[in-house]
Amino acid sequence: MSFDLSAREIMEKLISFPTVSSESNLELITWVEEYLNHYDVKSTRVYNEDKTKANLYANVGPMVDGGVILSGHTDVVPVIGQDWDTDPFTVVEKDGKFFGRGTCDMKGFDALALATIPKALKQGIKRPIQIALSYDEEVGCIGAPFMAAEMAKLMPKASAAIIGEPSMMKAVSGHKGGLGIKTHIRGFEVHSSLQHIGVSAIMEGAKLIEWANQMNIENEAKDPSGRFGVGTPRTSDGSLLFLQHLIHKMEPKGSRIGIVFNGSPLFTGDAGSGESEIRKWIIESDLLECIIQLPDKMFFNTGITTFVWILTNKKSSDRKGKIQLIDGSSFATSMKKNLGEKGKFINHDSIEILKKIYLENKENKFCKIYDNSFFGYTKIIIEQALIENGEIKKDKKGNIIIDVNKRDSERVSLSDNIDEYYNREIKPHLGGSWIDRSKDKVGYEINFTKYF
Repeated sequence: MSFDLSAREIMEKLISFPTVSSESNLELITWVEEYLNHYDVKSTRVYNEDKTKANLYANVGPMVDGGVILSGHTDVVPVIGQDWDTDPFTVVEKDGKFFGRGTCDMKGFDALALATIPKALKQGIKRPIQIALSYDEEVGCIGAPFMAAEMAKLMPKASAAIIGEPSMMKAVSGHKGGLGIKTHIRGFEVHSSLQHIGVSAIMEGAKLIEWANQMNIENEAKDPSGRFGVGTPRTSDGSLLFLQHLIHKMEPKGSRIGIVFNGSPLFTGDAGSGESEIRKWIIESDLLECIIQLPDKMFFNTGITTFVWILTNKKSSDRKGKIQLIDGSSFATSMKKNLGEKGKFINHDSIEILKKIYLENKENKFCKIYDNSFFGYTKIIIEQALIENGEIKKDKKGNIIIDVNKRDSERVSLSDNIDEYYNREIKPHLGGSWIDRSKDKVGYEINFTKYF
């Protein structure tokens, strides 16, 4: 067998081994061993417990410190149930791209690492290249820790490691890691009539899980380019959080989202709150195309009114900069017998009418169309001076002391001039007041009861 192979040929060979995480990788490991042996490179296996899988590591060049580790994994994710046009374990080139299970993640990198060996040996190297191939990375990085521990004991200390995990063709300075913490929660058992003095371990554990989830969300929100970079809603309502996740999954070439919410995401949260900031981002990004109010009593477990949100990142020209609102609350047919809270449904004819209203995108009795800015407002803070004994109080520097008990706020539509609004609506009634413009906050809300 010839081992004078290009990186592509090595990749094709590696991908031909169907090393799905549920299967053994030993055939691939044996082939890599033979490849290394051909270049007089000694390698070492580190098996799993039942010896059905193995890591493999090797030192290429002198046994001295300061080398570079080229690390990749040998397993791939499953292909069952996926619609492949070609054999996933045969590399196919199309339009300058390689298709096959593992071309990117990460047998393509493994092939490049192995292809460097003959070149490095031919040119001569003063610092070693260390090859590290692991098993079961895709199911929890199971194999790598055992290999890393053995390499730390037996191999020269490397100065750097290059991990072949796909990262959108950009170098990443730190590879993602994971930390598992095992927690034991002990409750205090009591009779059911004395629950007020007992402690439920399950309930306390649930609080811990919720805290961990919230920490994950808050940490991701610190990344402006992440799913939750524009803000996070209160923990009691994750509707807008889920919507941000869906928007993050939109295809640049164009996607459309349809989702059913209760009324809360339309107006919950004042200007500057997480909810309002999310609405602001969605509307100012021109993603919200239409909202349809459904009849009440449409669902089994709740009788509240619900709303269908339709979002897209490819609005037609007649919809750009606008939001369509449809009142479908009267398009209901009563059921002969309720199913829990569900007492109504929308029949086929009504569905077709609502569909026509949506597609025509013209105002009528049931349809209103507004500019995006119509739903925005600036929350302004109105201040007044503290007055004692008929005199305005000032501090030692001569600054007017604000009477916080008289502080008030107003919402001014984005279409209105704030100074003109103040002079027209506020100053005639509060002559000594003023606006603290440093506290201005822009908010957005959609209130169907105002429009229909």
